[in-house]
Amino acid sequence: MENFIFSFALSIILLNSFTLSLNSTTDKYALTSFKNSITSLPYAFNWSQNTSVCDWTGVSCGLKHGRVTALNLSGYGLAGTVAPHLGNLTFLRYLDISSNSFAGILPFELSKLRRLKVMNMGMNSFTGEIPTWFGSLPQLEELYLFNNTFVGTIPSSLVNNSMLKTLHLYSNQLSGSIPHGIFSVSSLRDIRIRNNSLSGWLPNDMCNNMPNIKILVLSHNQIGGQIPPNIWKCKRLETLSLSYNNFNGNIPREIGRLRVLREMYLGYVDGFQGGIPIEIGNLSRLEILHIDHASLTGDIPSSIFNISSLRVLNLVQNNLSGHIPSNIWKCKHLENLGLDFNNLSGNIPPTIQNASMLRELYLGSNLFTGELPQEIGTLPMLESFSLSGNSLYGSIPSSIFNSSTLKRLGLSFNEFSGILPSDIGHSSINLKVLLLTYNKLSGQIPNSIINASKLTILEITGNSFSGSIPYFGNLKFLQRLLISENNLTGAEFPTQELTFISSLSNCRDLKYLDVASNPLNGLLPASLWNFSSSLQTIKASNNNIMGVIPPQVGNLTSLLNIYMDGNQLRGTIPPTIGELKQLQRLYLGRNQLVGSIPHDVCKMNNLGELSLSSNMLVGPIPECLGEVKSLKMINFGSNLLNSTIPANLWSLTDLVTLRLSSNNLNGPLSSRLGNLKLIRWLDLSANQLSGDIPGSIDGCQTLDLLNLSNNLFSGPIPQSLGKVRGLITLDLSYNNISGSIPKSLESLHFLESFNVSGNKLEGKIPDGGCFRNFSASSFSHNLALCGLIKFQVPPCPEYHHRSWVKKLIVPSVILGLLVEEVILVLYLKQHFLMG
Repeated sequence: MENFIFSFALSIILLNSFTLSLNSTTDKYALTSFKNSITSLPYAFNWSQNTSVCDWTGVSCGLKHGRVTALNLSGYGLAGTVAPHLGNLTFLRYLDISSNSFAGILPFELSKLRRLKVMNMGMNSFTGEIPTWFGSLPQLEELYLFNNTFVGTIPSSLVNNSMLKTLHLYSNQLSGSIPHGIFSVSSLRDIRIRNNSLSGWLPNDMCNNMPNIKILVLSHNQIGGQIPPNIWKCKRLETLSLSYNNFNGNIPREIGRLRVLREMYLGYVDGFQGGIPIEIGNLSRLEILHIDHASLTGDIPSSIFNISSLRVLNLVQNNLSGHIPSNIWKCKHLENLGLDFNNLSGNIPPTIQNASMLRELYLGSNLFTGELPQEIGTLPMLESFSLSGNSLYGSIPSSIFNSSTLKRLGLSFNEFSGILPSDIGHSSINLKVLLLTYNKLSGQIPNSIINASKLTILEITGNSFSGSIPYFGNLKFLQRLLISENNLTGAEFPTQELTFISSLSNCRDLKYLDVASNPLNGLLPASLWNFSSSLQTIKASNNNIMGVIPPQVGNLTSLLNIYMDGNQLRGTIPPTIGELKQLQRLYLGRNQLVGSIPHDVCKMNNLGELSLSSNMLVGPIPECLGEVKSLKMINFGSNLLNSTIPANLWSLTDLVTLRLSSNNLNGPLSSRLGNLKLIRWLDLSANQLSGDIPGSIDGCQTLDLLNLSNNLFSGPIPQSLGKVRGLITLDLSYNNISGSIPKSLESLHFLESFNVSGNKLEGKIPDGGCFRNFSASSFSHNLALCGLIKFQVPPCPEYHHRSWVKKLIVPSVILGLLVEEVILVLYLKQHFLMG
């Protein structure tokens, strides 16, 4: 008997051992097959066949049976597909292969993982539809499929997962409606399906069966309808995000009954009607509230500021009106207040100083008036403050510039006056952005500003600052410097170099420099062209700058824009300018440049706007310009250019503006002119162009202005001009044009300015359509025009005479001829019979 018991026990042990070995082999084979489907493995990935699978990287086994219960390979940089053999890990409870580069579809065999509680496939590149077999995993509690490229609809079979607590499907390409049955899964606590293309609407009973939901994130979709009023039944809701959808109607007042709500996002919903419900003030635990870009109207309920826990309030870009509630001081923990782009009015309440935790305060683009309270400067934590675009006046409180925490200050587009504190830079040690454009500030720019050594953006355009410009070269991190439209000077004598520009060569991060419209009155320093290669825009128009453009200009290879028109630059345009391969706009007009236009400008393949007008340039227009297909604007007016217009210039089909006026250009106008399908402004006046005006002009259908005056054009005005329906200005004066004025021009309904004086025109002046608005000056000094008295030309009697001839004499003559012919026939007939 004892032997039998021993033998039986031994058999059981051997059987279990065999079973465990067999099961272990099954798991090992499944994992090996999974590994073989991976195309990219990290160096330290240890899945040796000589060791137990329980010792493999990312693998965990159960202590009792030695089966694989968890596979965690998150963030290993793996790539490939998921082998169907993974479905043979039947004891698996935890599967996480997130944050890799897996692709393809999820195999059906994974539906055999009946013990699975957590599946995380997020942040991969899986495709196809979300499999319906997810609904057959009875133990599933957490499902993460976020940041993939799943398409199609959300399967309704997910309703079968009665133990599901977490569902993350965000950042895919899902469409259709959210299955309403999902909102009846009572175990759900966390739903995140943002960043898809879901539409439809939310069911009215959405929260009836989700008493445990804590996080509901459906933002960045296309969900419409109203927010269900019964949302208050989701009594444990802590985070609600419905932003970027198509909701309409009112924000339900019942939302104020979500007493444990901490975060609420309802922004970017243009369909909201009405205002902010005062019941939101009952959300005593609310910390973050975003209802921006939502078309809300009415006042800001003062009840909001009774929420002592509030840290972030963002109501930017609505239509809110009224004043900022004075009880704002009750929000002791408020860190971020955004009220930009509304219709708020009144004064900035001094009580705002009691919101002592404020870090970011945005009040720009409203209707605020009055003076800025000194108390703003006493906010001890303030880092960003924007009040641009209001109607505030008076001095800027010096206390603001004494803040050592302030990083960004925007006060542009107001009516602030006075001077800046002389010690502005001493306390503003962390200031990075200072925006004071378009105010009424005056005095000098304090030299102490260079002590604000962290400044990256300084914009003071459009004020009345005067005196010399500080040595900005100490601001090593400066990226944007805009000091245009002031009364700043750069040199004591016109023969001195502009040293402040030289100092800017130390600002190695400078990208945008605008000093335009200041009386700088100095020489352009050669060091300008030693600037950092990061410089993208130079604006130095209307500065009375003298000197030459040095060859080193070609070193600034990152330049996108050069505006140096309206100065006294002399010399030639250096050929090295062609090295600026990225340049998009070049403005050198209204200077004293001489020589020819270098062919090297044709090397700038990204050039869109080229203006060299009002100089003393000679020679031909470079023919190679026709190869710079990016050109949209050419202005060579008021120079001494000669020869003909290059033929391939008419192949620039994106050209919008072409101004070649006041030169010595000659020859005929090409019939290829009609290729300029986008041209709006064509001015070739005051040249020596000759020949006929091409009939192909009707190809320029977008033309607003056509000026061919003061040339040698001959022949008739083309009838086809009447088809250029958008013409506003048409000037053909002082040429040798003959013939009559085409009646087709009456159909130019937008024509406001018309001039054909000083030609050889004759015949009747049209008197219909746009011609009713023109005066005699449009037709003076022609050969034989006639028409209405208001045009100060003789009447057209020949018109009536010809009409009478046509109506009476001509028919009579025809009748007489017929009678004569009948008599002749009768005579011949009689003569024939008698003969």
